[in-house]
Amino acid sequence: MTDLPVRGEDRLQVGTVMPCRDGIVQCHATPSRAWAGQGELTRHWNRKISSHFFFLLFFCGSLCSFGAMRSTALAIPLKKILVIHNYNPDYPAIAQEDEGLREVLLHDTRYRIIMSFEYLNVPYFDDARDYIQDTARYLGMKYSIWKPDIVLIADAAVLPLYKKYLQNTFEKVPVILSQQNTRSGTTNLPNERIATWGLFDPDYDANLQLMMRMFPKVGKFYIVLGTSQVEQYIRECLTRLVRPYQPRVTFEFVSPESREAVLQQIAGLAGDTAIFYVRFGRDRQGESHVPARVLDDICRVASVPVFVAVGHLLGTGAIGGYVLDLRAVGRMAGMQVLALLDGKDLSQEELQALRFKGYAFDWRALARWDIAEDRLPQGSRIEFREYGIWELYGGYVLTGLVLIAGELFLVVGLIVNRMRRRKAEAAIVRLNASLERKVKERTHDLWEANTKLHETAKQLAVMNAQLDRMSRTDGLTGLYNRRHMDERLAHEQERYKRTGVPFSVLLVDIDLFKRVNDTYGHDVGDTLLRHIAVSLTSGIRKMDTVSRWGGEEFLLLLPATDRNKAMRLAQRIRGDVSGSPYRFGDKTLRVTITIGLSTITPDESLEALLKRADDALYAGKEAGRDRVVAA
Repeated sequence: MTDLPVRGEDRLQVGTVMPCRDGIVQCHATPSRAWAGQGELTRHWNRKISSHFFFLLFFCGSLCSFGAMRSTALAIPLKKILVIHNYNPDYPAIAQEDEGLREVLLHDTRYRIIMSFEYLNVPYFDDARDYIQDTARYLGMKYSIWKPDIVLIADAAVLPLYKKYLQNTFEKVPVILSQQNTRSGTTNLPNERIATWGLFDPDYDANLQLMMRMFPKVGKFYIVLGTSQVEQYIRECLTRLVRPYQPRVTFEFVSPESREAVLQQIAGLAGDTAIFYVRFGRDRQGESHVPARVLDDICRVASVPVFVAVGHLLGTGAIGGYVLDLRAVGRMAGMQVLALLDGKDLSQEELQALRFKGYAFDWRALARWDIAEDRLPQGSRIEFREYGIWELYGGYVLTGLVLIAGELFLVVGLIVNRMRRRKAEAAIVRLNASLERKVKERTHDLWEANTKLHETAKQLAVMNAQLDRMSRTDGLTGLYNRRHMDERLAHEQERYKRTGVPFSVLLVDIDLFKRVNDTYGHDVGDTLLRHIAVSLTSGIRKMDTVSRWGGEEFLLLLPATDRNKAMRLAQRIRGDVSGSPYRFGDKTLRVTITIGLSTITPDESLEALLKRADDALYAGKEAGRDRVVAA
C-alpha cells in the first residue's frame, strides 16, 4: 500500500480518501477496492436510467390510452332531440312522461343524445294576444342555431303553433307527434318527415266495470271532468260508455263551473255513492288547473271513495283503478325516437312488453274504506303499503332469540362439563384414599382416565370455538354479523383515540330489494344477498371488514381510511355491483346499491358515526339510488 498526494480536482474516486495535517490527502487503495467502487457507481446510474425509462414508457402508454378513449367517444354519433310540451313540468303527468323518455334515451349506448325541453304553457296565456307569435319567434331563433335531428311534439295542442309558425324552421326534420285523446285525422304535414305514434288513452270502460264490481251496492257514480277541448272529447266518450249500465246504475257529471264549486259539491256527497276522477284541467270560467292538485283537494273533502284512471294520481288519497302508466308512455316515445334514428318501426312485441296499463291501488285508501285485498283483480299492484312492528322487526327478534338460545346451549354445556369433571375428580380422590395398596396396579387405569379427560377438554374447546364462530357469522351470507362488527368498531375507535388515524364506514343497501322478493320470490332474494356479499368481499382490502347489518343492509369498516379514500373505494364497489348483472335461471337482473359514507371525527361516538352514514344512505335513496353519498 502506498501514499499518493492528491489535491483539489486531481482526487480520484478510488479507495478511501483521508485528510492530513499539511493539506496533503492520503489515498489508500488497492486494485480490487477501486474496481468495486466503479461497479457500484455503474449500478447506481443503471438504476436511475431504468427508472426514467419505465416512467417515460408509462407516460406514453397513458397518452395512447387517453387518445383511444377520446377517439371512441367521438366515434359515437351525436343526436339532438327537441321535445315540445303544452304544459310545464309542475304537472306530475308531464314529469313522469319525461322521466320515462330520459330513461330510454340517456341510457342508450349507440347514440350520444342531447335533449332540449320546451314547455309552452299555452292554456295559461289565452288572453295574451302576442304570446304564440313571440314564443314561435323565440323557438325559431333558438333552434335555427341549435338544430335538432328529431322534433317530438308531446301534445297535439301544440300542433297548430307548429304548423303555422315552425314548419319552415324545422324543414326536413322528422317529427314524432303524440295524438293524445284526439280524434284521428290528417295532420297536413309532409309524410316524408313525420312519424306518428298513438298515445294509449286510459281504459275508462275497465274502470267503470271495476267500480261497480268493487262497490255493487253503490247506486250512483259521480264523474269529475273539466271543460277543455280534450276533456270535452272525453266527456263524449264517457257518455257513450255509461249508457249500457243505466238505469241499473246512475252516472252524473259533476258541474265544472269552478274549482270551488266542484269541491263544494263533492263535500256534500254521502251514502251509496262513489267518484270517478278523470281530469280537471280547465273549468267553465276558463281558468286552468293542475289536475293532480285538484284531485288532492277532492280527496281531502270527499267522504266517499274516489277512483282514478292514470297512475301518477295515486298517492293523493284515491283508491286507484285500472291506470295508465305515463312512464311507459315516455319509454315508448323514447323507443320511437331510437327506432326513427335506426330507420325502422317498433314491433308489436316491443309495444306489448311496455305494459301501459294495469290495476294499481293505494294501500292506505284500501284500509280507509275497509277493502280486503282478495277483492281486488288478480295481478293488482299495491303501493304505499305500511308495515307493522312485527313485519319490520320480526327478523331481528327471531335472530336475537336464536343467539340467546345458542348462548344458553353453550352455558348448559359448560355446566354439564364442569359437573362431569368434578365427579371424575371426586372418583379419583376416593380411589386414592381407599386403594393405596393398589396404586401400582391402577396407575395405567388412571392414566387412561386422565387421557379421556384431556380429549374431552379439547373437544369442548373445539365446540366453544365453533359456537363462537357461529355467533359471529351470518348464516345466509357467510359474512360477519352485527355482534362481531360492534366489537370491531369499538376496537377501531380505541385505536383512533390512541393514534389519531381516522377510519370510515360504508352503509350499503340493495336498491329495490323488496321488489325482487315480491317479483321473483325469497329464494331469489336470498341468492341475491349472497351474490352481493361475494361482490363486497372481493372488492375490499384485507384489513377491511364486511358484515351483514340487517335485512338487505351491509356495513363495511375501513381502518386507516380518510373520507377521500373511502369515497374512491365506495365508488369502485358501487360500479362493480352495478356492472355485474345478477343471473338466475334464464333471467338477468341488473342490481344497484346505494352507499352512505361517514368518517370518524374527534369526540364522535359510534352511534353518531353510524347515524351519519344512515342519513347519507337515506339521502342517496331520495336522490335516485345507485350512488354514493358522503355525510
